[in-house]
Amino acid sequence: CVEEVLKSRPFDLIVMDFQMPGLYELKTIEAIRDGENASLAEIPIIILCSSASGNAKELCISAGADAFFYKPYQLNDLRPIMVALVETYRARMTLYVETSYNNNIAEMEKHFDLTSLNEISEGDKEFAFTMISYFVEHTPIALENLIARISTQDWPEVRQIAHKLKPQLIYMGIHSIQEDVELIEQYSNQKIHLDLIPAMAANTEKHCLLAIEQLKEELKKLEM
Repeated sequence: CVEEVLKSRPFDLIVMDFQMPGLYELKTIEAIRDGENASLAEIPIIILCSSASGNAKELCISAGADAFFYKPYQLNDLRPIMVALVETYRARMTLYVETSYNNNIAEMEKHFDLTSLNEISEGDKEFAFTMISYFVEHTPIALENLIARISTQDWPEVRQIAHKLKPQLIYMGIHSIQEDVELIEQYSNQKIHLDLIPAMAANTEKHCLLAIEQLKEELKKLEM
C-alpha cells in the first residue's frame, strides 16, 4: 500500500510514473490527497508520462497532482519544479506544526479564575459547585440565544442577554471576554457599531465554551 510506505519514513516529494503496472495512478493520487494525515495529504506529486495521447495530464492534475511531464524529459526542466514544490511543502509543514503547537498551548491555558467565586463562597464547596454547575448548564443556551437574537437584530434582547451574562463571567473569572460582553450590551442599547457585535459574540462563545470544558473538570474535583 502506497500510504503505508509514506508513513514508514518522511518524504518531501512523490515522483510517479503514469500507467505503472499493478497501480491505478488516479486512485493513488486521490487516496494520498484524501488522507486524514495532513503531512501526507500535502506531499507534492509529480507525474511522468510516456504518451502524449488522451487527457492524462488533465485527469492527473484534477486528481491532485502538482505537476505533469511527458517523457522524454530533461532533468534541468524537472529540477526547478521539484525544488519549488519541496520548498513550498516544507514551509507549509513548518507552519502547520507551529500552528498546531500554538493551538494546543491555547487549549491548555486556563480560561477561568475562580478567585472571585471563592471569596464569595468563603470555602463553601457546595455553593461553588452550584454556581459552576449553573454556569456550565445554562451559558451555552444563553450564548445560542444571543447569537440568534443578533441574527434577527433584536437589539433590546441582545442587551438583556449580555447584561445577565456579565456577572456570571465575573464569578467564573473569564476575564478575556468581559470587555466584549460589556460592549455588546452598550452597543446594542445605543444601537451603535452594530456591525462589530457578531464578531464579539463569536469570540465570547469561543472563550466561554473553552472555559466550560475546563470547569467540568473543576466540578469533578469538587465532587470528591
